[in-house]
Amino acid sequence: MRVGALELDGPFLQAPMARYTSRPARILARRFGASLAFTEMLAAPAILEGKDRETGRPPLPEEHPIAAQIAAANAAAAAECARRLAALGFDLVEINLACPAPKIVRRGMGAALLRDPSAAARVVEAVARAVTVPVTAKIRRGFSPESGDASRELLRLLAEAGAAAATLHPRWAVQQFRGRADRACLAEAACASPLPLWGSGDLRTAADGVAALAECDVAAVTFARGAVGNPWIYAEANALFEGRIFDPPAPDEVRKIVREHVCLAQAHLREGAARESTRRALARYARRLPGGKRMLRALSGVRGGEAFWRFLAERGLV
Repeated sequence: MRVGALELDGPFLQAPMARYTSRPARILARRFGASLAFTEMLAAPAILEGKDRETGRPPLPEEHPIAAQIAAANAAAAAECARRLAALGFDLVEINLACPAPKIVRRGMGAALLRDPSAAARVVEAVARAVTVPVTAKIRRGFSPESGDASRELLRLLAEAGAAAATLHPRWAVQQFRGRADRACLAEAACASPLPLWGSGDLRTAADGVAALAECDVAAVTFARGAVGNPWIYAEANALFEGRIFDPPAPDEVRKIVREHVCLAQAHLREGAARESTRRALARYARRLPGGKRMLRALSGVRGGEAFWRFLAERGLV
């Protein structure tokens, strides 16, 4: 699959996720078969003010191909952020036009731009002119049912603005993550889109992703919550897609990957971020371990960094 000049080796991508798709999750996702890894959403003000640690260091070789996702309120800020990220070595820049978080929308970023498709297209056009790497955008079907479905018009404008592809999360922004992603909306948009369209939303299992590819005729799908603490979702999805048998990991392999996740988090993240990334992933890793439910119940009472790492060490997970 090609995105502009970038070649990807499969249709299963790691979606950007706040407080999770930092370096440890990206490295593991790529190793297990994600064809593209994303940063967390990076807010333009933090990048431009030098407050975002992600934009101060280049990606590691094992993270490539890697996409940086940015949220910006205007074209000039988006273009400058994109230039900085491309200079660091990111392979693709995505503009977030989908984030429904009130603190993002209030600042005119993310899903706020769904209210003005022409302004959203101007942001993407400025970025496409500023960098030589492919530029994509993530959108929702619209801001609200009252404002109407903006996806078709927006996809047309994004294509004219120079986007190489787009991701559609088929919920209204006002829904945030409530209700169900509308698979029919995704299929209709894919049929009409002048851009390669990637699907997002409620893809919790490998089978969900493979089914969305077939049912919606999208070019790729992005795994979000289904991939937290579950890098095997990419290996399983690729196996299902290719008609191969997937062998689930044995407990010893799960423990090995948990230890690696911890090691990567401690090496590359600040203390609080390392603990948060590991703790969030552990809830999912534990499902594959004997006695995992008991471990999580015990973990719920653990407070503080030292106690957390000691808890993992006592169970052979560090």
